[in-house]
Amino acid sequence: GGSRGGMMAFMMLRQTTVFRAAVTIGAPTMLHRCSPTSHIRRVFGRFLDPSGNIEEQLRQRSVLVWAHELPRTTPLLILHGTGDRRVEPEQSLHLALELQRLHFPYKLILYDNADHILAGRRAESDRDIRWWLDHYVRDRAPLPKTGPHGA
Repeated sequence: GGSRGGMMAFMMLRQTTVFRAAVTIGAPTMLHRCSPTSHIRRVFGRFLDPSGNIEEQLRQRSVLVWAHELPRTTPLLILHGTGDRRVEPEQSLHLALELQRLHFPYKLILYDNADHILAGRRAESDRDIRWWLDHYVRDRAPLPKTGPHGA
C-alpha cells in the first residue's frame, strides 16, 4: 500500500498471518510523533474522532508503537523517496531500525530525490516490487535470516 494505504497495510498485517509478503510506499509509521501542524497530521486528522482521545487514535495508526505485533512470517518491503515532503523519509528509517531490533524480515529502499509517489523512479521501484513479490509469493522463497549471523 502507498501512503495511507501503507498505514492500512500495517494495520491489516497486525491482524493476520495469511500474507506471504507485503510492500509499502511512503507510509506514515509514527503519526503519534508528528507535529500537529505537519502536513501528514493535518491530513490524517480528518479521519480521527474529535470526541475521542486523539493521541490514542494516532498511536493505533502508528506501526512504530506496535511493530512487535507484526507477523514475522510476512517479509516487508519498505520503499520511500528521500525527497518526500508529505511523509518524512525518517518515518521509514525509524521503522526499519525497530524491525532490525526485533529481527523482523524486511528490506528498506530509499530512492534519492524521489517524492511521495516515487515519481521519476517508478520503473525502478516497480522492478523492486515485482522482484520482492515474485521471490516471496510466486517462488515461495524461504524467509531471510534475521538477527546477527555471519562471520
